[in-house]
Amino acid sequence: MPVTYRLDDLGWYEFERLIQSLLKVRIGVGIEAWGGTGDWGRDAYFEGELNYPSNTPSEGPFVFQCKFVEQANAAGADSEDLVLNAVRKERRRIVERLADETWDASPSHYALLTNAPLSPELRLKIEEVLSPTIGEGTIHIHDGEDLCGWLRAAPNLVKSCPQLLSLRDLEELLSDVVNAETITRSQATIALAQAESRVFVPTESYFEAREKLRLHHFVILEGPPEMGKTTIGRIIALTQMSDDWEALEVREPSEVLRMHRPSKPQVFVADDFFGRTEYDPTAVSRWQAELAHILPILDSSHWLILTSRMHLLEMARSRLDISGQHGKFPDLSEVLVNASALTTGEKARILYRHAKASLSTQSARDMVRQVARSVVQNRHFTPERIRRLVSEVVPRLANSAAIEPKTISDEVTLAITNPTKQMRISFRTLPDAHKWLLWSMLGSSRHGSVTAKPDDIRGSFERFCPQDKHRPFDEVLAEVTQAFVRRDEWKQWLTIDWIHPSCRDLAIEELASAPSDRRRFLSACSEGGLLLAISVAGGRGERNVPLLLDDADWEAFAESADTTMQESPFFASALYSSFTALEKIDSPTQNTTQAVERLSSLFTQRFLPSLSRALRAKAFDHPISLEVFVRISEKLGVPVDLDLTESWAACERTAVQWEQSNLSPWEDDTALSEVTAFISAVREHLVTSFEFAARSGALERILSAITSRATREADADHTFDEMDDDDASSAGRTLEEMSDDLKTLSDLEGIPHGYAESLRTAASGFDYLVVELNDRVPSEPDESSGRPESDDREIDIDALFIDL
Repeated sequence: MPVTYRLDDLGWYEFERLIQSLLKVRIGVGIEAWGGTGDWGRDAYFEGELNYPSNTPSEGPFVFQCKFVEQANAAGADSEDLVLNAVRKERRRIVERLADETWDASPSHYALLTNAPLSPELRLKIEEVLSPTIGEGTIHIHDGEDLCGWLRAAPNLVKSCPQLLSLRDLEELLSDVVNAETITRSQATIALAQAESRVFVPTESYFEAREKLRLHHFVILEGPPEMGKTTIGRIIALTQMSDDWEALEVREPSEVLRMHRPSKPQVFVADDFFGRTEYDPTAVSRWQAELAHILPILDSSHWLILTSRMHLLEMARSRLDISGQHGKFPDLSEVLVNASALTTGEKARILYRHAKASLSTQSARDMVRQVARSVVQNRHFTPERIRRLVSEVVPRLANSAAIEPKTISDEVTLAITNPTKQMRISFRTLPDAHKWLLWSMLGSSRHGSVTAKPDDIRGSFERFCPQDKHRPFDEVLAEVTQAFVRRDEWKQWLTIDWIHPSCRDLAIEELASAPSDRRRFLSACSEGGLLLAISVAGGRGERNVPLLLDDADWEAFAESADTTMQESPFFASALYSSFTALEKIDSPTQNTTQAVERLSSLFTQRFLPSLSRALRAKAFDHPISLEVFVRISEKLGVPVDLDLTESWAACERTAVQWEQSNLSPWEDDTALSEVTAFISAVREHLVTSFEFAARSGALERILSAITSRATREADADHTFDEMDDDDASSAGRTLEEMSDDLKTLSDLEGIPHGYAESLRTAASGFDYLVVELNDRVPSEPDESSGRPESDDREIDIDALFIDL
């Protein structure tokens, strides 16, 4: 059997932890204390009875020795002397322990476990060395090939040892235990987590998050930037795939509902769900609205992982209610995990894993070993800063001729303490086209990332970049990749994203400091860039209204916002949410106070008239914008003057088309929700228009069409025998939402009594169908967390790095 896991990539400490976990899985032994240091091997003594070396119980004592050999499987490697030297030292330790009566008896079983390949001749030599000491005991030897076989037989081990994800080709590893459809549906998460798995260290936060998911099926990973909360979420999702779970990356709460499959275990990951680097009040509203529907579908086989920067979560807490929406769900504090706390041992392992994965020259590795202690003890340590240190700073220093030790120390300290300074220097040396590509990313998406092909930001780049600075998009993209952005690929799936949110912070700050570029950006950007311009609490919570610094900025912003609002009235809702977020700042500055005043004036003089013109024909498609229009008008004391005749006509056409449709109701739910949302918004916010529709007969014609179809469907003999569990669950959710819509309409003041009664009766019929469908969905078994019994102890840093 070939060595399918690259065990050489681990290092002695991670190899020891892997063997501990592997022995526990294979023979149930709870090894907690190991002796020795990394230069000769690790051993553990176990008394009692074990099902080892076969499934039949054997009497102890047992000695298990780990011996990691650096590059044991490299071409031309000769590990024989290293292995024999470790065995000889172990023999002396056995003799000493028997002599001082640390052990009562010589071991009945001695097991050597190593990553090195052992030839038949070497196995004989090992036995010759140990036999005189072991006496009648039995010697068992397991080399790299044996261990790889064990690992292949224990796919769930990856949950407690996620380092395994980096030791084999990920596609090959997953294909061993996951069906092809699951891999296909999980491609986005796989692509995003693939690079992170190479350096990931399972911290206490990782295991705490797994435990909360086991208990509550939901966790929010909070913390400042650069602490690895996103990586923790994605690695958890990737490890669940060992049980054939789907791992799904989502941006919007609606995607959770759309992709949910009750018969298939799934874990959903929503990164920066309240905003990427600045507070997004509209995102809070969307999650608040949908959590009532999401929480009931979470169970032991359906998990939701959310991440948020700490200051953004604090801003959102006052608006985010979890337990109030679902009686059996815990308080928000019960599902929070702070990802920022790292032990000294965890920091040392993170530095080691990065160096092991990234550094190819011995001089660079020697440099890391020299500075390891000071790096680990630096109070500014974060996983992202270590990535930059190892990938950028150390190789540059290692290539410098005759560099002084103090210079090395100063450079390393600066890289950890103030990495933004180095990033800023790099940014400012970029050609203009490269800067515009990065600034184009700021305006391409509200979340500051592109979750599709590179072509999705190509258009922004072509629009933003001046012609005299222009260079081919693909060429520029290639040159900023790995420095500021990354390409995440999995088979045919590709995304472009910031290499870290701090790079996005830097791009915003640099754009803000360039007046002419800032105005060009504001003049050409659409919704994403405009909301960034007036965003709240960006970066680490210290950046508000970052791109509106003078009158020229505001004029460019107003022009673009006006155009965007006319094309998409929903933008008014997002803009108003940002406006109210600015108003609620606890300690407003002169800049934020002026921003509130300017936005108030713009809404009164410019935006409300534009929105009024847009809503005359588009209010039916944008009922939320209708609500915003009325609220802003009332707030600013502007008379509400809105003729919705065209929108009522659109509502009537939709209702009649729904009545005449031959589709099953669960395949044709959009029309009902649109009609309900529009009529409800008008009744609540524009009573005069509602009364006009009632007098003109438009409202009765709409209700007649809706009631006719709803009554027909509620009385029909629907059969669900041909549905699988996924389809049944989806249909059940759709019918439940339609029932809620019918009840909402029936409860509106001003709805004629006869129609209200018919709508409530139809809703009851839909509820009966929902119960019938839900009874078909099977329950799922519980899931253990994979948490190891013993915590990670503090590490001797010098010993850890001895084999780097």
